[in-house]
Amino acid sequence: MRDVVVLGVGMTSFGRFPEKPVAKIGAEAVLGALKDAGVRWQDIPMMYCAHAMGGMVDGELVEAEVGHIAIPVVNVSNACAGGNTAVLQGYQAVAFGIYDMVMAMGVDQAPRGPLGAAAPPQPDNVMGINAMIGKYAMRMQRAIYEKRYTLDQMAQVSVKNHNSACLNPRSQYKLALKGVADVHSSRMVADPMTLYHCCPTSDGAAAVVLCTEAVARRYASPPFIRLLGGALTSQRFIRGETADTRDVSVRAARQAYELTGIGSEDVDIVELHDNFSISELEHIVDLGFCGEEEVGPLMEMGHFGLGGPLPVSMSGGLLGKGHPTSATGVAQICELVWQMRGQAGQRQVPGNPKVGVSHCCGGDEGMATCVNIVKK
Repeated sequence: MRDVVVLGVGMTSFGRFPEKPVAKIGAEAVLGALKDAGVRWQDIPMMYCAHAMGGMVDGELVEAEVGHIAIPVVNVSNACAGGNTAVLQGYQAVAFGIYDMVMAMGVDQAPRGPLGAAAPPQPDNVMGINAMIGKYAMRMQRAIYEKRYTLDQMAQVSVKNHNSACLNPRSQYKLALKGVADVHSSRMVADPMTLYHCCPTSDGAAAVVLCTEAVARRYASPPFIRLLGGALTSQRFIRGETADTRDVSVRAARQAYELTGIGSEDVDIVELHDNFSISELEHIVDLGFCGEEEVGPLMEMGHFGLGGPLPVSMSGGLLGKGHPTSATGVAQICELVWQMRGQAGQRQVPGNPKVGVSHCCGGDEGMATCVNIVKK
């Protein structure tokens, strides 16, 4: 297998852009990644495009917007895990010698309303019985009942990530929260979940250029930031039970660590799937960074903040930066690269981070999870 270099990254602002068709949003990210890499559109022999909310050939529509030159496109549909899946497919294509350079991207325009609003309008969805928000509210209640996390500890995730988003010029919201009381006092959504425990739905795109080291040396000088690889998992089948994002995350992380030779103790920075505040606490544990009984107190102590020993969701995460579904995983890779280059501006993590993890879960009754690992 060949080493794979992240040569260029590009990302739009996340937000609401109803006046822009999805192809224009995607093209902005693609052009940004090409410029950052210093390569031409015609140098790209293959593109992997993740999208969840668009049509059947969003990648080809993005290509048409940039300029039709017959680049083949693989369109990826893995919901919120689509972006990381597209990146992993691009990595495999370069690492296994199929292509010397590829583009991986994600683009989406999410419908207005809560996360999961795009589900079919069946009676149980409309009534809230099968709503994603309701399920996560019940998970919060269960965690409080089992004394795994307190409501304050979950709210502290939101405070941390919203305040980090204020330092990110591309984030959807720049909402400074003074403390957990601001989260508790926001509008009730599903007890005990208030509005600031939830990520927004968003429009946006992100893209990365991946290539071999030999190709990278034509455009840049080392040291290079490498994509070491990753793992994609689906939920185990248990009749009558919906997907468990924790089991798939644990397995994806273990496989990614084994494949790359990286251990959780080697990781310096993390971008993970904080679709709700409880998710960040759960997934910090799932990715192997601490125990279930430790994560809440460590969150309160600032362990996972920008200046802490293990910064998590430096970009503002889904909670603050926004969540355009399939663009999120690619945007996570962009953030890891900017942090390792020292280009993250006011949210720059101190200490020259060298190893980063990207993690996203997608789906509900069918669940995909992808973990990718980047190293400087």
